[in-house]
Amino acid sequence: MYKLTENGVTNLDTGANIPDCPDNADWQNYQAWAKKNTPFSIESVIEKINGVWTTDLSDEKKAEIAEQEKQEQALKNITKRQLLIWLFLKKSKTEDDIYSAINVIADADKKYLAKVNYSGTNNFYYGNSFVPVIGQALGLTLDEIKTMFDEAKEM
Repeated sequence: MYKLTENGVTNLDTGANIPDCPDNADWQNYQAWAKKNTPFSIESVIEKINGVWTTDLSDEKKAEIAEQEKQEQALKNITKRQLLIWLFLKKSKTEDDIYSAINVIADADKKYLAKVNYSGTNNFYYGNSFVPVIGQALGLTLDEIKTMFDEAKEM
């Protein structure tokens, strides 16, 4: 998909600004695409929702899509192996760091539950309340935790 700009177009999938220049290969690709498709206008306010560029969604539809994305994210899971590899490669953290983070939890009940949650499973679900507690104790932001689940799945 493309969006018109004052001096060309923006490729919405790559974010590349393509000038109106007949010798530019990207401009030529856009011209071929535009023979069968219509770009978004300069004035369009657009969003990418579930991988689709769109305009003019109602607040109700946006809320419905956000809830669906939240539910899909909660079902994401990674193995303990994937978790440990990602933490090591991306954050230089080891399993010892996880145990250290658990051990500094002040509340004895929460500490015990964190130990059971970590030691007693080989799969971690994004929606598990243990995940953000330990992630943040390791210095990860909520966005980094989400990224961890996306990236670790490939390890």
